[in-house]
Amino acid sequence: MARRSDHSREEIRAMALAAAQQIVTEQGFAALNARKIASAIGYTVGTLYLVFKNLDDLFLQLNARTLDDLHAALATRQALMPTASNGSRHWPMPTSTSPASIPSAGN
Repeated sequence: MARRSDHSREEIRAMALAAAQQIVTEQGFAALNARKIASAIGYTVGTLYLVFKNLDDLFLQLNARTLDDLHAALATRQALMPTASNGSRHWPMPTSTSPASIPSAGN
């Protein structure tokens, strides 16, 4: 078990959020709890509560981090979009309306 003096509060916060994100990715949001997060980073549950107000605060920060990642991905995708003559950005519309000609969200 690590000691609090081994890492700064900010480092523990970052480690806890990364561990929480990994738990959610691998096991789902319902599996997320303070004990699993603390165990994953080698600290006690009490240490988590010195860094986060409560478990809701940790969840809120995890959700904010996810939204920041989503925003960055969307901004990158928008930057890659073609620019129209009027300066707006849009994806070219398919010339056919058959379902096979419409790009999926994964493309």
